[in-house]
Amino acid sequence: MRDTRHPLRHIRSAAGLSQRELSCLSGVTQASISWYEGRLREPRRDSLIKLAGALGCQPQELVDWKGEIAA
Repeated sequence: MRDTRHPLRHIRSAAGLSQRELSCLSGVTQASISWYEGRLREPRRDSLIKLAGALGCQPQELVDWKGEIAA
């Protein structure tokens, strides 16, 4: 069975962080993280950079390649 989780959720879970913890570390609101993981919105570049910094990964790893990075 194919893993359909958003890359952000997969990497956050692997890091052992809750959405709230990632929010505190990154400065991105918990609501935004929830929207991104639920595929309701695509993260903007500035949010991707903040999230990647908090997770210790590259912003490209957080992009769902079915979509595009918002400007």
